[in-house]
Amino acid sequence: MGIRAWLCCVGWVTVMLAGCERNNTAPPPPPSVDVAPAVEGYVVNSSQIIGQAKADESVNLVARVKGFLTKRNFIEGAMVKKGELLFEIEKAQYQADVMSAKAALEKAQAALMNARTEFERQSQLLAKNATAKRTYDDAQARKMEAEAEVMDAQGQLDVANLNLSYTNIYSPFDGRVGLATYSVGNVVGPDSGKLANVIKLDPIRIAFNVSEVDILRLNIRREEQRGKPGKLPLHVRLRLVFQDGTVYPEEGRIGYSSNQINSSTGTLMVEALFPNKNYLIIPGMYVKVIIEDRRKTPALLIPQSAIMENLSGSFVMVVDKNNVVATKVIQTGLKKGASIQVVSGLKAGELVIFNGQQRVRKGSKVAPQLDRNYAEQAGPSVTSAVEEADNSGAATAAAAAVSMPSSTPSNSAAGGTATAPTPKSAAPVKK
Repeated sequence: MGIRAWLCCVGWVTVMLAGCERNNTAPPPPPSVDVAPAVEGYVVNSSQIIGQAKADESVNLVARVKGFLTKRNFIEGAMVKKGELLFEIEKAQYQADVMSAKAALEKAQAALMNARTEFERQSQLLAKNATAKRTYDDAQARKMEAEAEVMDAQGQLDVANLNLSYTNIYSPFDGRVGLATYSVGNVVGPDSGKLANVIKLDPIRIAFNVSEVDILRLNIRREEQRGKPGKLPLHVRLRLVFQDGTVYPEEGRIGYSSNQINSSTGTLMVEALFPNKNYLIIPGMYVKVIIEDRRKTPALLIPQSAIMENLSGSFVMVVDKNNVVATKVIQTGLKKGASIQVVSGLKAGELVIFNGQQRVRKGSKVAPQLDRNYAEQAGPSVTSAVEEADNSGAATAAAAAVSMPSSTPSNSAAGGTATAPTPKSAAPVKK
């Protein structure tokens, strides 16, 4: 019994000591989260579409007469000028045809001269009743036949000259010539197909498909509806971005748009014309076409990583003046990079959690870390608010004046452009 009692005392003491240890354990600190203020900036309505370059004009050079190919006066792939002689076909046969046609014409003209002289003679005799009416009619018919023969001979000469001219093949416009299909010495003719291809590179066409939503949102066909095809509204501009991210310096204009929406894709076929004086854009090249509104629209912006989704839609977690987490349902708009437009549900200056949402829940207390980089780029009033927060420890100081417009809009992107800084570093909001 003594041993049993001793063991009970030891167990009771152990339980009491454990209870004391639990009572003396400090509560865990609130979780740390990164927050950024909702700032007022600008958004630019834009759309980014993949397009393909094509030549403004493309012509296949063909032989219209048959003969030996005697000369090729260009370097394959080189630039050529309008009217530049590219191919020559053997001329001897066609020069002989011209001489023969000229001889036939002169013969016909001589016959016509004789027929006119005879007709005038018979006309004078008929006026004096010195010849028969039948003889006069025969002279008139021979004159008319001779006139017809002259016209026929003239036509044959024109055809011969035309065929002779076809032995020289010229460039129809300034452009770039491709590979020659036939070498010098081959017999070519109308059945030979193309001898070479010439394409016009300046301006260059960019073909792309615009969705119904973009047509309505940017109103790119407004000027066409006013009877000004090829004109863009003054507030809309077209730009190009190459596959390596380089922005093409020239702006474009609408060259063609289809007269109906494609029922299978819900898009409108559009071709834009861009200056291409340096021939940087090559037919067949894929580029990004940016249709951008020149106008800047004020907007409330937050980091895109702050957005969360549930069955009700989009929402964010905000931190109030007591560092307590609350949720707010919002409606989002255009986005660009790390920023997104908030259409409704937030006010300027409210602190949203953009990192660490998984560690907190609604109603819990947190230790907010204010993103200094985001706040400083948002405007001078935010910078002073951050300093005030660091000095005084007020959690709401940084949120008090976060309403200054941000800096210049950045490059366009699908859905639009938002001008706001990117969250990088965070500074604690002292208590």
